[in-house]
Amino acid sequence: MPDYLDDEQRGLWKQIEAGMPPGLLTLADSQAVERMCVAWARFRECQRKIGALTMFSRGSTGQLAMSPLVRIQNLASKEMHLAGEALGLSPVARARISAPENVDNDPLALLLDGQVYRPAVPRKSRAN
Repeated sequence: MPDYLDDEQRGLWKQIEAGMPPGLLTLADSQAVERMCVAWARFRECQRKIGALTMFSRGSTGQLAMSPLVRIQNLASKEMHLAGEALGLSPVARARISAPENVDNDPLALLLDGQVYRPAVPRKSRAN
């Protein structure tokens, strides 16, 4: 987790980690998690400000126009959707991914990963 994330973003990062099956997230996923956390915080900030102000503002000639906050919120929503799809955070995306199984039976890899070696093919007994 990047150290520059604020408390709200860090909270979402921890929720994403906790909600994923063990071993599913890797270092390669960190940028997607970061994008999700930043976009989510931006979306919420816009929502708070829109709620406190209004969805509309006056343009340069006095006409009623959509607040720039709504546009920023829409962009954040799209980024959240893309990052969420990459992380499998929607029902459709989850259906396309699966948690990794520990199928690497290379003894050295298993030793380095701290796992127990299980031969891929059972060895024959020497009793006979």
